[in-house]
Amino acid sequence: MFTSFRARLLATYVGLIVIGFGLLSLWAGYRISQGIYTNFGNTLETIAAQTAGQIGEAVEEGGEHFNELVPIVSNNSAATGAQITVFNINGALVAASDQSVTRLYTTSMPVTAVNSVGVETMFGASPIFYEGDELGSVQIGLPLSIPQADARRNWLLIGLGYIVFTLLGLLASLNLINRLTAPLQTLGDTATALAAGDLAQRVPNPADDEIGAVGKSFNQMADEIEAMVAEQRAFASNASHELRTPLTGIRIRTEALLDAPLSEADQRLYIEEVDQEAQRLSGLVDDLILLSRVDANRLAIGQEQVDVLRVIQAEMRAAQTLIATKQLTVDLDALPDADYVVQANLNHVRTVMRNVLNNAIKYTPAEGEVTLTARSIENAVQVVIKDNGIGIAAADLPNIGKRFFRADKAHSRQTPGVGLGLSLVKAIMAVYKGEFRIQSDGVDTGTTVTIHWPQ
Repeated sequence: MFTSFRARLLATYVGLIVIGFGLLSLWAGYRISQGIYTNFGNTLETIAAQTAGQIGEAVEEGGEHFNELVPIVSNNSAATGAQITVFNINGALVAASDQSVTRLYTTSMPVTAVNSVGVETMFGASPIFYEGDELGSVQIGLPLSIPQADARRNWLLIGLGYIVFTLLGLLASLNLINRLTAPLQTLGDTATALAAGDLAQRVPNPADDEIGAVGKSFNQMADEIEAMVAEQRAFASNASHELRTPLTGIRIRTEALLDAPLSEADQRLYIEEVDQEAQRLSGLVDDLILLSRVDANRLAIGQEQVDVLRVIQAEMRAAQTLIATKQLTVDLDALPDADYVVQANLNHVRTVMRNVLNNAIKYTPAEGEVTLTARSIENAVQVVIKDNGIGIAAADLPNIGKRFFRADKAHSRQTPGVGLGLSLVKAIMAVYKGEFRIQSDGVDTGTTVTIHWPQ
């Protein structure tokens, strides 16, 4: 019955309101009823004291006999509606406004008793003094039904007030619960739609409160999910395209080798081209595997002692053919006695240095210059690769490092690569908590890449 949050919240509020208002009403009713009876008793004592005073003054001024005070008793009874009875010092009845009261019930505190005719009555009394001597007492009685009726009216009003305030409290609780649960319901519906594949779903107009903060966080998460899914779709599309390209090249050449009579020179050329496409395909697969490990947080930090300077020198030797073909000037500026050793995976260091160096070589025109500077500073190895190549447009700089993104599409069509190299560099440097920074003043101004690898 109370499985939903709304039901549990409503049950809690109803319980608090009903029990809280109920206890408060009982306490207030009890206190007010007690006050009614107390005030009623005080009224009796006041009437008794006034009547006793009048009788004492009448005896003193007129010298009337104590037994001849019936007119005072009758007049006060008619004025107050009370039963007034006068007793002498010995407790004998002297005068009475109502013959239903024939004995003295109290001499001090008000008491409740049933009079001689069976009516439950509250009595109060006051002594009568004359010249300092106590002559007797005046007893005042009023039916207990009078304060009882007042108490009943009081309880009725409190009951009505309890009902009214309980209903108002319930309405206020329902309103509050609706205001609390409606955004949660909207959030749940939005999450369900998002989970079903509608990535455009967002929580509409989240409020500036705690639940609204959850809605805003949800919208931010949805934005990130939508962007991530879009990136994954683009990644899958680009990856399939890039994988298809070398496979197509391999298939075309193998079909030619199988179907057409070729000279030995053509056969060798086709085989070399197939090998090149296979190497390209193998490199792309390796890059994709490395990126998938990064995405799955499974790229572990290496524990080997790797000399970064030696890795750079090895990659420069590996690129000599392309460097010579383009007639580039590639210089390495390094201090011979400096410490270039970092704790890392050798393959990770090779991947970073190979990609930044190959990028500089690929995008530097023939007879251009590439300068590598290696330094050991502040417990890190810093490598700066600067070229005077085609540079990067300001609008493209923020996208450098995104997968399959290649700046200057016109040049990219003639330049080998798929746009994963700097993505790998950026990902690896993030794992090692290093720094990868790329700078360019614009097209045809060259590019500077800075690698800061902690030791």
